[in-house]
Amino acid sequence: MRDITQIQYPYWPDFGTISQPTHLLTLIEQCNKVARSTSISPFGNQEAEPSGERPILVHCSAGCGRTGTFCTVDSVIDILKRQRSSNPNTDKDPLRVRDPNMDLISKTVEDFRTQRPSMVQNLSQFVLCYESVIEWLVGQKDNSS
Repeated sequence: MRDITQIQYPYWPDFGTISQPTHLLTLIEQCNKVARSTSISPFGNQEAEPSGERPILVHCSAGCGRTGTFCTVDSVIDILKRQRSSNPNTDKDPLRVRDPNMDLISKTVEDFRTQRPSMVQNLSQFVLCYESVIEWLVGQKDNSS
């Protein structure tokens, strides 16, 4: 027996984007809240998700454009949280990325596309990924000030 929680975001048009990066970040945080409430080992807003602790299914009509955008932003934010938590200089620079020459968003999409073609289908979805991660980073910087 399993409890299943469905979160639906009906205002994201096919082949399109959410109007504001904040909306995508709010959707991701809502999913994280559900995962935290059902997870055996609790994790907070600023922590990376525990490995293997949150079975989540993300799907749009074709399972690639909107799904890829959501999963890319969620994954990149989680990578940044993991890097921050393992960084001994967190107090000096909480947003330091291990390899400043690596484009985490592009790399994440590339990795996803080895599993499913067309993840993040178009330029506007790619832009939303960058805008959302930048907005999340700015929010982290504001919180650490």
